Amino acid sequence: MQSKGTDGLIFINTRLCTPSDIQASIQELHGAQVPFVMINGAQDQEGINYVGVDERQLGATAAEYLAAQGHRHIAILNGPRSSPTTRMMLQSFRQTLKQKKLPFLPAWNPFGNYQREETRKAIRQLAGLRERPTGQSIRCITTSPMT
Repeated sequence: MQSKGTDGLIFINTRLCTPSDIQASIQELHGAQVPFVMINGAQDQEGINYVGVDERQLGATAAEYLAAQGHRHIAILNGPRSSPTTRMMLQSFRQTLKQKKLPFLPAWNPFGNYQREETRKAIRQLAGLRERPTGQSIRCITTSPMT
């Protein structure tokens, strides 16, 4: 970068980045006067170039779709609590359910953290509820099949 052989960086935030991780990266890149584009999890950051998924729209779309299919008890299996993308999606998901006057119970909001065993535990938790959801939005990415 110092030799000007590179015009800029594409900086990818993983799903496990916290808001403070992202902010620290932005400050460091700005401090070094390095032009950059951020991918994932930084859509709320002012003054940066951002490319990524609109997590809020994803949450709203998932809730809208399941409600349109006739589901009235809808759950969402999330990624990590600390992830800004999880927070954005969950907020819009819950807001959409509220607009549709549909309930949202804390028990219908487990976090799988993108970890196989935690995801299995969360799915068992949902399956074991007395008042089980009829529709689920599962936000879970694993590197190998769930068995």
